[in-house]
Amino acid sequence: MTPWRSVSSLLEAPAGLQTTLFQQTETREERGARKGFGADDRP
Repeated sequence: MTPWRSVSSLLEAPAGLQTTLFQQTETREERGARKGFGADDRP
């Protein structure tokens, strides 16, 4: 799990191709309620 509470995996495919799968573990509302993640926190 990342520090942003999401899950990601890097997959390697033929010919040197790399793909990252990413999934949020919290809802948008849960993320927005945390300090530093809301739309109003932008500089």
